[in-house]
Amino acid sequence: LQNFAGGCMYFSFRVIYNKRKRIKESCEDQIMEVQKVNLQKLMDFLNEHDEFSKNNGMQLTHLEAGHAVVEMEVRNKHTNFMGSVHGGALFTLADVAAGTAMIAHGHTCVTLNSTLSFIKPALSGRVRAVARELHSGSRIGVMEVSVEDESGSLLCTGTFTMYITGSLEGYLKSTT
Repeated sequence: LQNFAGGCMYFSFRVIYNKRKRIKESCEDQIMEVQKVNLQKLMDFLNEHDEFSKNNGMQLTHLEAGHAVVEMEVRNKHTNFMGSVHGGALFTLADVAAGTAMIAHGHTCVTLNSTLSFIKPALSGRVRAVARELHSGSRIGVMEVSVEDESGSLLCTGTFTMYITGSLEGYLKSTT
């Protein structure tokens, strides 16, 4: 009888556990859907309201917490006297990617420190910066950024340390 009661108890706990697990997974799926919608709205907001990025031909094409992709079509205004894309333009592209990857967590931030190693020149076409989070704390975030041309060749790579200054919420409310 004792084994039977123990077996029934185990079965009851198992049923409750599985039910809670399914409910939790369903809630997590719903939360992820809401976050995707909100991230799309955030991406649209940044593409529309970040005048510096717009004026430099940069567009945020992918955004999730800790990951961002920013692209730029190379124009004459981005090139130096040697005909290649100016390092400052590539650095700016990388910095924007790092910042937006951190902003996707709902924080405002500024660059605290950064390094960028140039590997190969970009001459024309489209360039893309991909930022991936290495660390996200309560005040500091660290992003690894790679910049590549449209054929996928690595142009430069670096690390950006971001200082979290506050919440993004107030900025979104003040312009909508």
